[in-house]
Amino acid sequence: ILVQASGTTGAGAAVAAAMAFNNSTPSAPPVEASLVGHPVYAPSGADGFTGNTEDEQGEFFQEAVKTQMLQRGEWSDNIYDCTDAKIAFCALCCPCVLFYGLLGRSGPVRSPIGTIDKSKYITAFLVMLLAVMILGNLGPTVRCQETIARASKDDEFRDAPSKTHTVCQHLGGLVVELAWWIFQYLVLRAIRDKYQVKEDEPLTFLKAACFPGYCLCFQPCYTAQVARHVDRAQGFVPASEDLPAYLGSDGL
Repeated sequence: ILVQASGTTGAGAAVAAAMAFNNSTPSAPPVEASLVGHPVYAPSGADGFTGNTEDEQGEFFQEAVKTQMLQRGEWSDNIYDCTDAKIAFCALCCPCVLFYGLLGRSGPVRSPIGTIDKSKYITAFLVMLLAVMILGNLGPTVRCQETIARASKDDEFRDAPSKTHTVCQHLGGLVVELAWWIFQYLVLRAIRDKYQVKEDEPLTFLKAACFPGYCLCFQPCYTAQVARHVDRAQGFVPASEDLPAYLGSDGL
């Protein structure tokens, strides 16, 4: 290749020569590639998703069983199943404890607001309580509900008409409640994605709803369903025997 670079410096001639070489070299034809087969499960910490090995494993843990559960892409039972009384009690009475345990067993999960682990969940819970105390009574009244305070049997005036007590929710409290609902939805959604469960986004959003005052509260049942699935995948309880890779609780 002959390059004329009169009136230019040595560096300019070198650049011109390189450009001429690139333009004269025939480009290779595009290569088409396609994926064949099924996705391969990568163990926690090596999948590039969580980047950690902080998940917990129980006495029944079997890698093959967890792989099969991930490949199935569905929850291991229904939302209305109640096969674990401890999980059901925590989901109804102290869901924060259940969420903490979930993130401990599954390990940190990635969400649209960043990686969430059990420490960050507790921090967010404490921030929510502080926000309720500060903002709970701020803003206009959204709704009020009357509760009846009945007289006790030893009350001298137990035959008197029952007294009513009015409880009102303000806009500040409603905003905090909505923000906490969205946060817990993001946590459940992140766990769903980590275990590769294929569930429609609107359905997950609805199942994670938690507005008891508006008769919209599926979250305890959904949290229990997720907890049972994580327990089976991580080997804290025996997995379902209909999994092809199930080897029995003794691993034989």
